Amino acid sequence: MPNAQTPKKKPANLVIRATEPADTEALSRFFSQPSVHRGTLRTPYESVSTLQKCFVLDDPLQRSLVAEIRGVIVGEVSVTARSRERIRHTATLGMMVHEKYQGRGVGGALLDAAVDYAENWAGILRIELEVFVDNVAAIALYRSRGFNIEGIARAIALRDGVYVDAFRMARLAQVLPHPRLLAEDVTRTPPQLARNSSASASDLGAKKKPKGGAWGGGRGSA
Repeated sequence: MPNAQTPKKKPANLVIRATEPADTEALSRFFSQPSVHRGTLRTPYESVSTLQKCFVLDDPLQRSLVAEIRGVIVGEVSVTARSRERIRHTATLGMMVHEKYQGRGVGGALLDAAVDYAENWAGILRIELEVFVDNVAAIALYRSRGFNIEGIARAIALRDGVYVDAFRMARLAQVLPHPRLLAEDVTRTPPQLARNSSASASDLGAKKKPKGGAWGGGRGSA
């Protein structure tokens, strides 16, 4: 696994802007490029009209940005906030770069713009993504922007006749204004002790199992 790389300089004449309906045909055409769709869950030989449906620009939970060089669209990134109340502070991220412009700093510029929008304007605290484990360049880029590997999704997709694993990565905003219960906290302090910090050891030992043979078997128990 490569270490975080030094961010590439933003290409000259590169403009990052909001995606417009007129952009979807151009985006759809390079969405089907082999080096692009191999990194997504799309399949080969999809029509432009089908791929255009991937870009939903009127969704209030999603913000799509494109990278443009001299009027030519060379990349796209989207940030989609979760809709459920308790996880509205999280969002998923998806990005693609035209195969002729990969490795030239376009992805870094798009990612920087997406993170800035999500954290500084949309109040997103956690950005999540999935990336195939052999996409070394993308993994290095995400790690250079503060994304960490949190787990592995085994055999998540079929690609070229082979089932491929993916890393699940996430970035937490630098400033987290809300208190958190960390996994490390639970590891250090058993959950039942954390919930009953004032109970004595004898109190805990005296508790009996509820009928039915399960601890805390009601709705909403941990």
